[in-house]
Amino acid sequence: MFDDELVINTSVMSSFHKIGRFDILQKLCKKVIVPKGVMEEFSKEFDFPEFIKPHELNEKQLTIALSLGLGQGESQAIAVAMDLQKTVVIDENQARKLAKKLGLKVIGTFGLIKISFEDCLIDENERTKMVNDLGNDQHTETWLKNYVLEAKKIR
Repeated sequence: MFDDELVINTSVMSSFHKIGRFDILQKLCKKVIVPKGVMEEFSKEFDFPEFIKPHELNEKQLTIALSLGLGQGESQAIAVAMDLQKTVVIDENQARKLAKKLGLKVIGTFGLIKISFEDCLIDENERTKMVNDLGNDQHTETWLKNYVLEAKKIR
C-alpha cells in the first residue's frame, strides 16, 4: 500500500488521537515517523505505540524545514519526507500544495480512512463513525466527507 514508513504531521496525529485509532496507521505501514516539531506541537501526555517513532531532524532536514515558510510541524514533516523519500501525511491545504509541488506523495487523514475501508481494514460502521467524529474539524469539507463515505471496498 504505502512505503514501509509514513511521515506524519500534527493535525493527523491529533485526528487519530481524537478517534482513538492509531491502530489504523499500523495496519497501513510498518513505522510512522513523527518529526520532533510535530511531537512538540502535539504535546499530549500520551504513550505512543512502538511503531510511532519520534524523529530528530538532521542538519539537512532542519535547513529544508526552515526554508519552507510553514508552521513548525508542517515544515518538519515535509522536510523529513523529502530527505527520506517517504509519503507525507498532512491535512493543511497550503502545506499539501507545497509538498506536491516539491514532488512528494501526499495523503491526509481522510485519505487514510478511505484506504483503510477499501482494503477491508475497517468496516462501514467504523468508517462512518470516524468521519462523523472528525466532521467538525477545520480541514474537513463536505466533498471530502462524501468522498470517503462513498468509497467501495476493493478486495
